[in-house]
Amino acid sequence: MRLPDKSSVYTAELSAIRMALELIRRLKEKSFVIYSDSLSSLQAIQSFDIINTTVFNILKLYIQLTDIGKHVSLCWIPSHVRIKGNEMACR
Repeated sequence: MRLPDKSSVYTAELSAIRMALELIRRLKEKSFVIYSDSLSSLQAIQSFDIINTTVFNILKLYIQLTDIGKHVSLCWIPSHVRIKGNEMACR
């Protein structure tokens, strides 16, 4: 999915989470973990920042998924920390 050229990294991270949830909706499995290095995105979702349209859509989709019996966890992982490939990419 292409975002507008002037989109922020924050918007891109939220969009990626939304896209992951949309993919989960189409899968038959019931339990999922979405890993993100965007702490600000995860905090916005956790705080129910419904003023942000993308966060609102994420929350709405999350509720739909739980209503059909899917369990989705969101997990923060610090970027480029103790991940061999990521640490090498930063050099």
